[in-house]
Amino acid sequence: MRRYGLIAGWAAACAAGIGALADYSLTPGEGSAISAHWPVDSGLLPAADRPTLILAAHPQCPCTRATLDELAMIRAQAGDRLEIRVLFVDLAGVETHGSLWRQAAAIPGVEPLVDAGGRTADSFGAKVSGHAVVYAPDGRLLYSGGLTPARGHAGYNRGRSAVLAISRGAAVEPHASVPALGCGLRGPPRESP
Repeated sequence: MRRYGLIAGWAAACAAGIGALADYSLTPGEGSAISAHWPVDSGLLPAADRPTLILAAHPQCPCTRATLDELAMIRAQAGDRLEIRVLFVDLAGVETHGSLWRQAAAIPGVEPLVDAGGRTADSFGAKVSGHAVVYAPDGRLLYSGGLTPARGHAGYNRGRSAVLAISRGAAVEPHASVPALGCGLRGPPRESP
């Protein structure tokens, strides 16, 4: 009987751990109020000849590594049909040019940018690391949301599919959205369970 009690306790602990991991992996970050048109106060201009993808990133968010893996896949499949820029929010006491910056800079054709005080991310309305927006050359919002299927995990997902469809000139549902699953752009990165 004692053995069954130990097995039942072990099973309950495993279930609780799996539940906590699933909750962490699938819980979206803080909601963002994304601008439906390219914000004129962003200090940036959209590409005139192709859609522009802007990705907001916390320089130390562990979840963003998977987002950058997805971004590399998007770049490989979309080629030059997308302009891609990654905004690394400059936070006091946090190294902006760390491993995530180097990962973004290693993706051909991706331009990492320092976002002083997060003002540019704010102008787009992004609140979460890993939040991507895609705008048409005329400034219309085409996509807003995440690029990963779960927090800190790369793999097939609706966000990547929507962005690739946009890069091919396909129509997607207006303002298609998948939750962004990263750390808040302000403050310390969230620890994984």
